[in-house]
Amino acid sequence: MKNPKAFTALALATGALITGCAHTVPAGIALEKTDSFNHRDDIVVSGAIHTEDGKTAPGNIRITVDGTDFDGNEVKFNGEQSYYKLTADNTADLHDTTYWVTVQAEDPEAEVSCYIKDTGITEPLHTSESEGKGSATCSLDYN
Repeated sequence: MKNPKAFTALALATGALITGCAHTVPAGIALEKTDSFNHRDDIVVSGAIHTEDGKTAPGNIRITVDGTDFDGNEVKFNGEQSYYKLTADNTADLHDTTYWVTVQAEDPEAEVSCYIKDTGITEPLHTSESEGKGSATCSLDYN
């Protein structure tokens, strides 16, 4: 190869595949609307968007699996606190994965909140949250 950058990228990608570092998106993964964090043994993401005067503002919630998109990984919402649980054909396939959630406002000046929570069987086990102006990102290592 005449391009050393392309060769390096190809070598790194091949190495990741050979060593098993590449991750497959779980079959049937989807975001399903829910009403709160009060469900047990789920991964729940949430977002809220507000303007300076306290009104809700539209935007979207986007989730990736180990940095990989999947069909239906983004939902538009009106900015009011909204909750979505992560589902899959086999929920055991959701383990050993890092989930990244980004809440993005249409208004770059809006206050944005991002949350992701492993609700556990009896109580929440892991949680991550962040706030920002225009967007916020949070992540969860789900083992």
